[in-house]
Amino acid sequence: MTDVCTSNFMVIIFLTCKTNFLYFPPQKKCIMFPTRQNRSRSCLFSWRHSEMKKHLWIFVLVPLIILCSAVTGSSQMETYSDSLVNAKTNADAPTNWIAAYDDIVKISTAGSVGANPYGLKYYGDQLIVRTASTERAYNGYYWPNVPTTAGSPYAVRDGTTIMRSWVTTGNEITSFIDGQKLNANTIVRGLEKGTGMNSTGTHDAIFEMAVTVGDHYNPHLLRPTRNPDPTKYSTNPGEYGTNGKFSPGNTPFPASPEEAGIGKNGDPAAEAVYANYKAAYNAWAIQSHSDPDVNNRFPWTELGYTYHWGQAQNVPSKLSEVQGLSEFILLGGTGNSDSTKTPSGTNEEGKVVVVGIYATQSYIYTKNDGTQLSNAADAQYGNGFASFNVTGPCNTLWAGAAFQVGARRDAGSPHTITIGPEGLVSTAENPGQGILVSSQDYTVTNAGSITANPDTKKFNIAGTENIALLFKGDAAPYSSQNRVLKNTLINSGTITAPGANGTAVESWAGDTEIINSGMITGTGTGYAIKTGAGNDTVTINGGRIDGSIDLGTGANRFNFTLNKNTATSALIVNANTVTLEGSTLAVNIARTGNIIRNNDLFLIVDAAKPILYNTKLSILNDSALPMITFSDLRSADNLKLYFAAARDNTFYTLRAGNASLGFVLDNLANTATGDMATVIEDLDFSGNPLSAGQMEPTVNNGLVQTSFGTVGQYNNTVLNRIGQVQACRTVDVSMTGVSTCHETFKNAAWAQGFGSYLHQGTTGTSDGYIANIWGVSLGYDRFLYENVIAGFSFGSARNNMTTHDVNTRTDADSYQGSLYGSLARDAYYIDAILSFAYNRYDSARHIVFGGINRTAKSNYGGYQYSGYLEAGYTFKIKGILLTPLMSLQMMHLNVEDYTETEAGALNLKVDRQSYNLFQTGLGVKVSYPIMRFLRPSWLDQLTV
Repeated sequence: MTDVCTSNFMVIIFLTCKTNFLYFPPQKKCIMFPTRQNRSRSCLFSWRHSEMKKHLWIFVLVPLIILCSAVTGSSQMETYSDSLVNAKTNADAPTNWIAAYDDIVKISTAGSVGANPYGLKYYGDQLIVRTASTERAYNGYYWPNVPTTAGSPYAVRDGTTIMRSWVTTGNEITSFIDGQKLNANTIVRGLEKGTGMNSTGTHDAIFEMAVTVGDHYNPHLLRPTRNPDPTKYSTNPGEYGTNGKFSPGNTPFPASPEEAGIGKNGDPAAEAVYANYKAAYNAWAIQSHSDPDVNNRFPWTELGYTYHWGQAQNVPSKLSEVQGLSEFILLGGTGNSDSTKTPSGTNEEGKVVVVGIYATQSYIYTKNDGTQLSNAADAQYGNGFASFNVTGPCNTLWAGAAFQVGARRDAGSPHTITIGPEGLVSTAENPGQGILVSSQDYTVTNAGSITANPDTKKFNIAGTENIALLFKGDAAPYSSQNRVLKNTLINSGTITAPGANGTAVESWAGDTEIINSGMITGTGTGYAIKTGAGNDTVTINGGRIDGSIDLGTGANRFNFTLNKNTATSALIVNANTVTLEGSTLAVNIARTGNIIRNNDLFLIVDAAKPILYNTKLSILNDSALPMITFSDLRSADNLKLYFAAARDNTFYTLRAGNASLGFVLDNLANTATGDMATVIEDLDFSGNPLSAGQMEPTVNNGLVQTSFGTVGQYNNTVLNRIGQVQACRTVDVSMTGVSTCHETFKNAAWAQGFGSYLHQGTTGTSDGYIANIWGVSLGYDRFLYENVIAGFSFGSARNNMTTHDVNTRTDADSYQGSLYGSLARDAYYIDAILSFAYNRYDSARHIVFGGINRTAKSNYGGYQYSGYLEAGYTFKIKGILLTPLMSLQMMHLNVEDYTETEAGALNLKVDRQSYNLFQTGLGVKVSYPIMRFLRPSWLDQLTV
């Protein structure tokens, strides 16, 4: 029962709101009524209470009908038609519709702008203003063959009593675009609504002018209010709108041109401008508010700002729901050189200059600080800025000296048009003209997509149809600053020719450089790339060029980057024409990890028609890889053109510094796979064949010398100990140092430290090394007989050796043990040492060349033993002990085999190594009881 009652109630509401027709189902006996807390039910017990029912229905449903009607009527947003009425209403009674003083732009000259709270910008000393307009007003459509160009004087069209150009200035349009969050899809209609125009979507151009202004008198730029002075703004509503009046005299306009901020009283030019302005004002008021043809009307506020309609439900009730941008006007004829056609009756040439012509969607990609693209807080759109950063949709883009005065300013670097990865220049959903670059000195960088609407002229220029990106190449008054001006395209995205026979990229004049790693596609009989008489360069680093290429006349060049991984994919396909003969063909080889071998083929062109030329093509090989050269090769049907590689099979044999190693590398270059192929490729790219030496084991003899040196230093501590004891025997003198002796210490333990520094300079194939040794010896000895000493010792040492590359090093821990003895009788002595050492090596070999940066590591052991014999005879001369001596030392070093790790194909497996050292010595030992002995010696060493 509850559900049925609720259902009937909802049906009644629907019929009431939509049809105003009530239907009372006779079979129902109850109805639901909603309340704030819940729903209550009132049931009609009997048709006999008909009068009660009648009053109840009227009581409930009549208020519901009124409520639904009110809701329906108030839900409609303000339309453009509504704004025509509302603007007139506000002009009739402007009291509540006057803008705040600080919200309305007041103009001033460049020299007196001061803090510039309105973001006023200047071209020279002229104020930059702008308007949303249509391309046809400037491309010669209305005045055939006379298109408007940036930097030229401009004359506002039409008669002097017409408010022709409605403009805004400063940061008004930037703040509006950002505040409304307009994008490429909404900017046209958004600006139309914000500037009080019908949202037809036809205002496809932003036109910027520079107007001569003054701090006191302004006959050219006027505020479209009853007081046209653009330097002031009154907040007195009595001076605005339909019934605005001024004192003295209660006149509808200020009494004189001086009071109106136009010029001095009595000045014929100022008087003429003021008369024309008042006539234009009255005429525009009639047209805007009461023209019989409603299509000629506009929502003119007469209050100094545009009527921004559609922000609120009709009828707007507060200022913020209608206030748009500060607005100004130029009368028809302003800027004309013909004094009979100007508002002042004087020659006004140069009073208005063209600053910028932008396709409206492209305008939002020009935000700049006056010098470079910027998103800083004070950055603005346009102002004649000539570079673009397209990060989203954009149907049309015009750039260059013909469109922006900024293209004439040369700060030493080219102007830029950047199409980001999300940039879409003309699409089926957002069709346009593509990109037109009117002048040279532009770099277009495309990572997105560029095309154009088929059969559509660019800025009404004949012959520009069906071209996605056109470098028109007009000359401009550049200050080249010793730079060669050229058209540059860097493409990693997609550029597709429009139409059935379209061209993707075309250059009409100037030198052109195209660097491609993306897709460039021509269609039908059109071209992928077509240039004119300049010196042109096409660099193909990858990607694909689909269609014909014609570089025209001039000294042209193709740079082909050959990629082994894509060698079978043509760089140029479906070409009817590719002009190669007579052009320089240069090869760059890409590093891929896949080495180029003899007879490798790289497909350059896969043509639709036979590739014909009379002589072998001249190919400029990659100078970075002198071991590889190329020659041209065509398929049997002449539809495919290849570059065939040839490798110099003696390159490393003759240049690696080790012919055997070089021979191996030359052979591996044609057979290696995997990591070794990568290594040889990086060696090729290193630019130095001597880098191959890093693939050999370390050959500086440092490990051997430090190993022998460690044991030698250890043995020296033993000899020092023997010498100390023998000195005690010879003379009763105490010795200083770590170890001391005395006749009472015939059985003694001892300890000594030792260290050494070794250095070897560059010799032969060795770059030399530096080594450090430090350690300690511990021992015990005693006199077995009066003249015989015997003992043993242990030692531990640490040494490290580094080459010129600090990352190539060997560290070693050495552990030694020895037995020693000495026989001393009368004036002669014989010393003997037998020692053994175990070494543990930790090595790192750094290899760096090309793209290789690896460290081969190894850990291995070794052992060595040695014998030392020394004999001498002491002469005592006047208290001085003079001992001639001779010695013989033999050492044997054995290093275990090892295999390096962590360097891939550059790891070496090194076999076991053995080294022998034979060393003889002749010398003399001089001592005196009060000092340590001095023992110079000459050693002759033979290592095998």
